[in-house]
Amino acid sequence: MTGHSYADPLDGDNSGTDDYLEFGQSPTITSDLNNQVIIANGSSTTLTVNTTISGINSPALSYTNWSNGEPNNSGTQNYVQAWIGNGKWDDRNNGFAYNWEVVEFNTPRNDAISGYTKLMDDYNGHSYYVRDSYQSYWTNARNSAKNIGGYLVVIDSEVEKDLVHDAVRAKKGSSWNYWIGLYQNTSSDNFSEPSGGWEWVDQPSTVSYTWQVSSDSTNWTTINAENDTVTFGSSGSGSNLITNGSFDGNVISGGVPDGWAIFSS
Repeated sequence: MTGHSYADPLDGDNSGTDDYLEFGQSPTITSDLNNQVIIANGSSTTLTVNTTISGINSPALSYTNWSNGEPNNSGTQNYVQAWIGNGKWDDRNNGFAYNWEVVEFNTPRNDAISGYTKLMDDYNGHSYYVRDSYQSYWTNARNSAKNIGGYLVVIDSEVEKDLVHDAVRAKKGSSWNYWIGLYQNTSSDNFSEPSGGWEWVDQPSTVSYTWQVSSDSTNWTTINAENDTVTFGSSGSGSNLITNGSFDGNVISGGVPDGWAIFSS
C-alpha cells in the first residue's frame, strides 16, 4: 500500500514471522499522504472496517482435539463440530444440526451485536460471542460470523479449548454441540481422506483508522457523530466537502470506506 506509514513490524509471539503477516493479527496503518483530505491523525473518533490481508496462508494445525476415531470421513464429512460434553472434535457433513455458532474477533470488543451475546472474557486480545439461536448448517455459521466482522472460532491451544468449551456450557447448557472454524479443503494439495486438507477459516484482520480532515495537512478538523459533514475552503478550488453518515464501510483498493463521499480539488 503506497503513501502510508507503518510502525516497525512486531513479533509479539516470537514465532519468527512479523505479527502483521500472521492470521488473526490487526495492523495499524497511518496515512501520511499530504494531498489526502481524509487522514488518520489522532482524531477522537475511530472508524473500524474489516478486510482480509491477502497472501496470508491458513495456519497449520498446530493443535488438534479430535475425538477417538475422528476424523473418519463417513460420507462427506468436511466440517467440524465440538461435542458439548467434552469439547472433542467430530467431522460431520453440512446437514441440519441444532448447533451453536461461536464467533471469534481478533480485537477486543464489548459492544452489543444483534442476535449475539458476549461469550466470555477476552483471551489473548480476542473477543468471543455466541449466537442467541442455533445455527443449523456449518456454512451458514461461517457466513453469518463473517457478516458481523468475525469468524467461526479457531482453537489454537488446550487452554483456549477449555475456556470456550466451559463458556458455551455455562451460557447454553449441555444439550447442543457447537460449530468451530475447521473444515476440510478438498481442493488443497494436502487433501487426502480422512486426515489431509484440514484448514481453519479465514481470519480477517481489523484495520482501525482515526479520521480528521484538512486541506493542507496542518489544520485538522475532527469528524464526529455531531459533525459528520465538514466544509472548508481551498485556495482556487471553492470547497472540499467530506461527508460521512454512518461511520461504517468496507475497505477497497485505492479507495475509501463505503459511505464516504469526497469532492476535492
